[in-house]
Amino acid sequence: MSAEREELLAELVAAGLERVAAGGQVDVDALCRDHPELAGEVRAALGLRDDVAALHRGEPDAAARAPGTMLADRYLLLDAVGSGAAGAVWRARDERLHREVAVKLLHQGVFAGVDAEQRFLREAVVLAGHEHPHIVRIYDQGQTEDGHSYLVTELLRGASLAELLQLAQRAMPDGPSLSRFAGLDWLRDRLPSARLESSWLRQAVLWVAQLGEGLMAAHDRGVCHRDVKPGNAFVRDDGDAVLLDFGIAAQAGDASITRTHTVLGTPSYMAPEQAAGRGEASPALDVYGLTATLYHLLTLRPPHEGDLHQVLAALRDRDPVPAERLCRGLPRDLQAILDRGLEREPRRRYQGMRELVQDLRAFLDH
Repeated sequence: MSAEREELLAELVAAGLERVAAGGQVDVDALCRDHPELAGEVRAALGLRDDVAALHRGEPDAAARAPGTMLADRYLLLDAVGSGAAGAVWRARDERLHREVAVKLLHQGVFAGVDAEQRFLREAVVLAGHEHPHIVRIYDQGQTEDGHSYLVTELLRGASLAELLQLAQRAMPDGPSLSRFAGLDWLRDRLPSARLESSWLRQAVLWVAQLGEGLMAAHDRGVCHRDVKPGNAFVRDDGDAVLLDFGIAAQAGDASITRTHTVLGTPSYMAPEQAAGRGEASPALDVYGLTATLYHLLTLRPPHEGDLHQVLAALRDRDPVPAERLCRGLPRDLQAILDRGLEREPRRRYQGMRELVQDLRAFLDH
């Protein structure tokens, strides 16, 4: 298999696995609409196990290790705590420093893709350059004897923002409104030690402001994240939000924001110019992604929904439904922030993360 074909197959399988992770069904024919010749291989890859969710957990590869395995004569694997299309995350013990850590192991083969190793190393370099309370901390990087690359980071305790969104949807089955935002007992049950705001609306704005502060620090160093979304954010058990996964980060000004045949990022939170492969990596991409995350938290749905092709078409042709139509009683000031952050034309959007964060903080203060 050529490197280009292998990379494209890996991307399609990864997109299918992401749908599984979100609780959706995979329509392989729709997924492979532009490359129908790969549909059989994608279907076979997703059907390697009868339980597709087990495949997503990484059991055939990076998570297929026994608890008690020692990495680099230092990290004792305790249990697998999460995974994705690229790799698996283990809770582990650093035997040298006597502390618990998280070890992220990269999958091999088709699930990784030919450039996954470079992205993995890029993530290590980017994280190593940041010490910020709202960016996950990295401790170590290396490779196992059998060829799996790994990162060692702080062990986060709490819940992903994506999980909390699912809890919010169950807590508000009839849809969001200002009155329904008031009760947070369901959130306190999940994060009993957290310092929480008085409502889901205020809590959502605070988390997004914190993530924005982490992104400000990255932008100040010339790094753009390019994949800001609920699945790449985590809420610690103390209630603070932390930004994860800089695997497709790029230096500001980098013109290469796509790969052959595919778009880097997650379409539902992607800026229109990023989806179209236009322009340079810039803070404006992260402004859009973070605002799209806020939109999802407030409306309990992403700005655009559907399969990959439907979302990309929507990004080209139309603006999201105004959040105030989906969330009854949404304050006008917050709608104005969403409107500006989700501008389809980059020059009309917030020009920097600092401006967005300032408006979010001002909203909370007043």
